[in-house]
Amino acid sequence: MATFSDAYLANEACVYNLLKNWGTKDASVTYSNGVAKGQTCVTPEFSGQESTPYVTVNGTVFYNMSAQDALDADTQSILSDLTQVNTSKNADDNMRRIHSVSSQFICGDAQLSNNAENVFYGDTITLNAPSGYNVYKWVVTANGTTKEVPGSASYTTAITSDTQITAYCSTESAQDTVKLRVLDMYGNPINEYDIAQNTALTLASNKYLIGDTEYAVSDTPFYRFKGWQVNGKNFNYETYNLADIADQNGVVAIRPCFKAEQSFTVNMDGVSVTDENGNPLYYDSTAAVKAQDGAYGILAEINGVYYVVSYETQYSFYVVGDINLYSLVKAGTGEYTIKGADGAVKVVLNDAESLRKLNSKLPFAYSIAQPKADGSYTAYNAWSKLSTDNPSSAKVTEVGTIYTTDASAATADSFVIGNSAVKLIAAKTPLDTNQYFLRFTSTNGKTVYTRPYVKYEFTDENGTVIQTIEYGNVESN
Repeated sequence: MATFSDAYLANEACVYNLLKNWGTKDASVTYSNGVAKGQTCVTPEFSGQESTPYVTVNGTVFYNMSAQDALDADTQSILSDLTQVNTSKNADDNMRRIHSVSSQFICGDAQLSNNAENVFYGDTITLNAPSGYNVYKWVVTANGTTKEVPGSASYTTAITSDTQITAYCSTESAQDTVKLRVLDMYGNPINEYDIAQNTALTLASNKYLIGDTEYAVSDTPFYRFKGWQVNGKNFNYETYNLADIADQNGVVAIRPCFKAEQSFTVNMDGVSVTDENGNPLYYDSTAAVKAQDGAYGILAEINGVYYVVSYETQYSFYVVGDINLYSLVKAGTGEYTIKGADGAVKVVLNDAESLRKLNSKLPFAYSIAQPKADGSYTAYNAWSKLSTDNPSSAKVTEVGTIYTTDASAATADSFVIGNSAVKLIAAKTPLDTNQYFLRFTSTNGKTVYTRPYVKYEFTDENGTVIQTIEYGNVESN
């Protein structure tokens, strides 16, 4: 759908407008077409017999033959438009979306070439380094973001928006270059450049310079920047020649070093948890907790609501904020209890919804938010660790975060997937502790509301496979 042009979408015969002939469950439906915003289609309510392929009379469903010809015609029109928009190379048909692509090659202060062209949405382009030059960095701006791509002889990308590409070149041969590898605080590669070996590298507080180009080190909550390592060794804040600090393979790997500054309180059944040496738990350190003997699992209490963090009796996780954890004990067929440090029952869970989830060991989602003074905040989200010893039938298929700046949409009932005011970000690489983190920055002073979710499927007592979504607590900055 994203390949359709705005001119086509305004046409009465477009795919979206054909939906008006049949109606939808809701009177107004927004379809995401992958570009700046979704396409809204206002339709009649899906209820009239004259617009439905099936009708119900006295409880019996009959085929609505009167609607078949119109349905066939609209279906054929939709299929024809989809085929044309995905195969047409004719810009004059005004159907296929077109984007502008500009590219330039720069060597020092000289511009080697400058080119502009129009490219159909979804088509790929390939740029090649000019003869006699090596590209040590590609800078690509598209879809509202700018990224750096390590140097290579060519660069290929699929076009999905207006795009600007700048290639930074050098006449240095491969034998006269050094591979500069930029790592994050955990040692994972972020960027890699092939740069002339006589290039200056300046290491400074919270930043570094390659030649005269400055790069900032991203701010990391609860950490203080404390210095640099080069190829695993501590280096001072100075300017170095890359050739002088490269290893035997011609590689210079720089890594920013941080020190955790904030500790948090983690309690298990009312007892404070420390690290293995009895020290406080700092941000990003690992906490290991153990439930009472015979426990059904471990719960977290967040704003007076309880969420299962694990259906096992031992749980390890990264510390991201203050949290109170409790042993969950199955007291009988009709209730679960939570006990405090003194062994007394603190809470009894016996409502139908809690019993439904806990009896089947279904996953919960929960969040700990850490706002900052500048209006940004980080949502630390997680979902239940399912039992391996006595597994449930639940299978997690996706986890992520929904967010909105619309306060009216940030209620328990409205803040769900499918609300047009709510956006979704699926977690791509959650940690093996069932945690994932997202940083949000408020613009124009707006409040950002977030809520974690977990999609899963499970088999109920009747053997029916059910797919559903569980939502966690709502947080904001």
